[in-house]
Amino acid sequence: MSRLILASLLPSVLVITLPAVASAQPGAYGPPPPPPQQVARRQAPAPRISLGLGIGHHWQESERDGGEASLLARLALSPTFFLGAELSQVSFDDGAEGGRLGAELGVRLRGSRLANTYLTLGAGSFDAGDDFDRNYIEAGIGLELPLGRHLALVGEARVASNESALADDQRELSARWRGVLMVRF
Repeated sequence: MSRLILASLLPSVLVITLPAVASAQPGAYGPPPPPPQQVARRQAPAPRISLGLGIGHHWQESERDGGEASLLARLALSPTFFLGAELSQVSFDDGAEGGRLGAELGVRLRGSRLANTYLTLGAGSFDAGDDFDRNYIEAGIGLELPLGRHLALVGEARVASNESALADDQRELSARWRGVLMVRF
């Protein structure tokens, strides 16, 4: 008789415990819970306008050297190409003052998060602090080190061919290098 009571209790215990185990599993009763929603975050656009202040050195084939201070502005046309404008003041070692006004087209080469390299081709007008104003065409290379999203440190080296606007036979080479702090908007 005790076996009969135990046998009759055993199935009811199993029946009672099975729903408790089944209800612990998601979706056992009713539809499964909805998946978590993915929120698409929109990437902020890359800065397109850059303004910079630079200091550097200017050398001319005619054995004139001097310090250079520059104000630069650049507009990114795409992730690869940019247009730039420059206004520079040159103080030669012999006491003469000169200035440069120019424009450039730049091509960014393959870069990384740590550094970006680029090539430039530019032209403009250069007052060397003497009797002749010169037109110039120049080519250069640059290295940009991003210091954050809106700040970069730039190093540039350029070589130019200067041609006098008044004397056809006066052509000379010049070179310059500079460091620039760029702020990007």
